[in-house]
Formats: sequence, C-alpha cells, structure tokens
Amino acid sequence: MKSVDCVTPLFSLCVPWLFLSLSIQCLLIPSYKSTDMDVHRYWKALTYSYPIQKWYTDTTSQWTLDYPPLFAWLEWFLAHLVAVVDKHLVQLDQLESTTLVDIWVMRSTVILCDLFLAHAGYLHLSVFRKHLSALSDAQLSMMSLKLLM
Repeated sequence: MKSVDCVTPLFSLCVPWLFLSLSIQCLLIPSYKSTDMDVHRYWKALTYSYPIQKWYTDTTSQWTLDYPPLFAWLEWFLAHLVAVVDKHLVQLDQLESTTLVDIWVMRSTVILCDLFLAHAGYLHLSVFRKHLSALSDAQLSMMSLKLLM
C-alpha cells in the first residue's frame, strides 16, 4: 500500500513532461531531414547487412561506426525492428532515396528509445522517492524534467 502512495504522485508529475516531450517530437517529424538521420540509417543498414566482424572496419561510407559496442547492438536491434516495417531502409544499396515514410520510421525509433529511457527514469525516481520521502513534488518534477531532456 505504501508503494502506491509514493508512485502515484510521481506518476502524475512525470506524465505531463513525457507527454510534452513526445508531442514536440511528433510535431517535428516531418519538418526536416538531418545528416544525423542519414548516419543512423547507415549504421542500421550496416549492422543489419554485415556480420559483427565488419561493423567497425567497413570503409564504404564516410559514416563509419565509431560508437561503443553497446550502441552498435542497439542499432542492430532497431534495424531488425525497422526491417519489419520497411526492409529497404536497412539495405545498403538503398540509402540514397528517402521518403516521408522513411523519416517517420527513423524518428519513431528515436521516440521508442526515449520511451524506454523515460520508463527507466521513472523506475529510478520511484525507488529514489521510496528511500528519500522528504523530497518535495517540485524537486521530483525537476528531476523528471532532467531525465526527459
């Protein structure tokens, strides 16, 4: 019973920030296409198309995979999700053409990762709140905002 008392106010503090963040992200989906999207699309195609031994040695593109291995595995996982929706997004020979659907799918992977991050932050704040019940709602609100940014 006590855990419900601690979690409910926290939930009501986190949800507005999460809703605001997701709303802004959704509104900006069709607004622009950045080089960053091309880089992540290439990394998804790279991790989807090549065995792990070639992920860090591939030189066919200017966008080499230069992030830590855990991030490469995240791109691999997301590439397999993207392939279910639109297989051409993870084909190395199809990287030059980009449609609005491609942009929606790629941005959706970012939003999905943000949701997982927000959930992890919520769980962290829930545990934190249980152990430090002296925190005010304003302090928790600021902490939830920092986690979403």
